Amino acid sequence: MMGKAVAQQRVSELVEQVRRLRERVHDLETLLDGNDRQHAAEVRRLKERLDEQDTQQLRRETELTAQRHMAIELLARIEREM
Repeated sequence: MMGKAVAQQRVSELVEQVRRLRERVHDLETLLDGNDRQHAAEVRRLKERLDEQDTQQLRRETELTAQRHMAIELLARIEREM
């Protein structure tokens, strides 16, 4: 009889331990999900920043190309006038 009570007590302890472990797993999954969302948001922000930098770089390159063409035209006109 005493062995049965000890066994039941041990089963109760194990059931409680499993319950706490399940809660901990749930908490960790929730935390991981939050981290995944945060990471995804950070990746989106970085992509947007890179896209903006690419756009700015293209604008600068376009402007420099236009200035180069204007300079070539100006030099050609100066040479013709000389």
